[in-house]
Amino acid sequence: MSNVDELIKAAKKKHAAELKALRKQAAREEQQLLVHVARLLEQYEPELFAHYRDQAALLIEQERTARAARAKAARARRKEQPEAVYDGGGEAQ
Repeated sequence: MSNVDELIKAAKKKHAAELKALRKQAAREEQQLLVHVARLLEQYEPELFAHYRDQAALLIEQERTARAARAKAARARRKEQPEAVYDGGGEAQ
């Protein structure tokens, strides 16, 4: 590998790490913003906050139930698949 190729590879790796850090920071800031919005909503509109909190809890439970059902179905499909049987290989004569 030439020196230029190595420099390109190193630059791409550094750039990828920087992007990952920026995305992580943006996600952290978004989370903080959402927490502040929720606290303000709870403070100024407690009934509306309670309504949305209950709605969110219901959605989370529905997602959990759906995930469990998909996992159970996947396990059932795997059990239904016939196991590969080794027959000794070769052709029958």
